[in-house]
Amino acid sequence: MESMLIMFVVLAAVMFVTSRATRKRQMAQKQQTEERLVPGAWVMTSSGFYGRFVERDGDVVVLETNDGTETFWTHLAVREVVDAPPFAVEQPAPAEEATDTTVEEARTEAAQMKSDVATGDDAPAEDGPHTQHS
Repeated sequence: MESMLIMFVVLAAVMFVTSRATRKRQMAQKQQTEERLVPGAWVMTSSGFYGRFVERDGDVVVLETNDGTETFWTHLAVREVVDAPPFAVEQPAPAEEATDTTVEEARTEAAQMKSDVATGDDAPAEDGPHTQHS
């Protein structure tokens, strides 16, 4: 009975030390990723998407695809900063009409579209990039 108690205490101690070391290693890796997360850095998401980091606004990060398209991700999706993507990188062609959409503008536009769908209003609230012309 006493030997089982000693084995249980030893097992609990080993589990505690191992868990603590794993947590420290994860925190160090997270800190290193945050330090390397600068505009222009290539990142890989947890789903395997590769993109260039553009900016972060709270919990949302903006990642740019190889062709210049910006996509919005939760910051938790960024798995690691990589030196280069596993494919050839082409320079994006210059856009005909450059637009600077901030994260806040994108959220506002998404909320407006959601409101339009809920009210059944198919007409856009303003003449924007998603307006369909006949």
